[in-house]
Amino acid sequence: AWVSGTCARLFKSEVQFGHAGAKSGGELESAQAKNEALREAGAVVPTSYEALEGAIKETFQKLVEEGRIAPVSEVKPPQIPEDLNIAIKSGKVRAPTHIISTISDGR
Repeated sequence: AWVSGTCARLFKSEVQFGHAGAKSGGELESAQAKNEALREAGAVVPTSYEALEGAIKETFQKLVEEGRIAPVSEVKPPQIPEDLNIAIKSGKVRAPTHIISTISDGR
């Protein structure tokens, strides 16, 4: 778990974080205090935002070792279609016909 906004203490005035306009009004409402409360309640809380990835990885590996979860195979994402104009220029596809005529010369 991680409560964002730990950098708020670096600013001289109160700073708004998040889309909801959350502000910390005091020390008990600070991101540091909330992270510490989560840690004391038993949540895995990294020492910094930069350490979040490692905490997630360690927690996942621990849960796998305990048999509480099973890893799944990575799914190969579908190929993103190429831009039509680029594909036309490279000769991979032809531009669609915009006019169809059934008039013919039967000589």
